[in-house]
Amino acid sequence: MNSKQMNRITLVEIQTAKLSGMLWLGSIASVIICLAFVIPTNLSLNPDDISTTFFAINKYTGFHILELVFDEISNIMTLLLAGSLFLTFRRMNPATSLIASLLIGCGSIVMVVHDMGNFALTWIARAHASAGAIEQLMLKKIGYAMILTAKWGVTIGANCIVFGVLIYIFLWISNQVLPKALGYSGVLCIVLAISASIPYWIDFSLESLGYNLYFPFLIWEISIAVWLLRIRH
Repeated sequence: MNSKQMNRITLVEIQTAKLSGMLWLGSIASVIICLAFVIPTNLSLNPDDISTTFFAINKYTGFHILELVFDEISNIMTLLLAGSLFLTFRRMNPATSLIASLLIGCGSIVMVVHDMGNFALTWIARAHASAGAIEQLMLKKIGYAMILTAKWGVTIGANCIVFGVLIYIFLWISNQVLPKALGYSGVLCIVLAISASIPYWIDFSLESLGYNLYFPFLIWEISIAVWLLRIRH
């Protein structure tokens, strides 16, 4: 590290940088656990096939609830991460750091609300299993509206978060505290993460393709979390 980089590093709050790294790793671990519940059990919630979606929720109710619990843990950690990143890098550029953290924080809150709707689907799916024909039709319409709203929520929330991270990447690169290779690879991963929401808006059955596009960003996040943990003056 050259002297200029050393001077830039002095603008970083080391203790909150470590906290940010731990929160980021915790959030990623929770997301991976969620995917481990969702993918094998087909709990991706397809609004175009409500009957199958309700069947999967009823068959794997425990996994569905656990997935949502870990998703909420991830969202809360990301919300805390937004604050810790601002405290860590505010001396570099207070306005830029604030905008980035507000995007990450707002995205986290939207994700929390989106999961509340998915929790409610547990009871709607159970009611659907024992309801009459007319009631089932109504519950399907309610379920469709809730899942579609939730998917808009996760699209908006996730994109707010990745755009906030993108702003931080440019802040880190401009202040020469982040290796360029790690920074520019992060930009590429963010482009893929943003495109991850496109497949299931074309066809909801393609949601698993979206997970694959998002995966490189998760790997990059692990790298950036480790970088935060290893920052030294």
